[in-house]
Amino acid sequence: MNLKRLPFIILFFILIFSSCAPRTTDCARPDILCVGLVTASGSINDGINQQAWLGLEDAKAAGLADRIDYIETVDSRDRAANIQTFITDGYEVIITIGSSLTNETIAAAQKNPKVKFIGVEQTQNKTYPNLTGLVFHEERSGFLSGALAASITQTNRIAAICEAKFIDAVRRYCDGFKAGVQYINPKISIDVVY
Repeated sequence: MNLKRLPFIILFFILIFSSCAPRTTDCARPDILCVGLVTASGSINDGINQQAWLGLEDAKAAGLADRIDYIETVDSRDRAANIQTFITDGYEVIITIGSSLTNETIAAAQKNPKVKFIGVEQTQNKTYPNLTGLVFHEERSGFLSGALAASITQTNRIAAICEAKFIDAVRRYCDGFKAGVQYINPKISIDVVY
């Protein structure tokens, strides 16, 4: 092979393969809707993080968003910086997942009034024009589960094993479960263990 031609061959392949690379979506453009998701902790493939991401994928497939991205928070000290990454990149909507991200989400919403924020499992004590909190009523689904368990028990003994009482969503679910059992039959023995 002629070594003089090597730079031209390399350049040729660079040009060919770079033209096949996907084009980035510019979130600063007004006609492009970019939505970013920040987890409080954990993987995008776990629990409520996964459910939120699947919802965003559905929104993109339906044409409701042009670009969706996520940042998995590894260290809790990075939460505000992760939100800021999407703000800096021009994302119009930022979704944060988990009650432990409430303060960072509120602070970002206050500093960035043109960006829309959605705080999943976050309750705000004050109303913000660009921030919506989504809180699920776990006690209702817990109630239905407890009522079902009470309806099918043959021993009149039911138990619920719950993850951790200090996690509000888990506590609400388990309280609802116990209430559902008692609603169907207050004589059933129920043990709720955290």
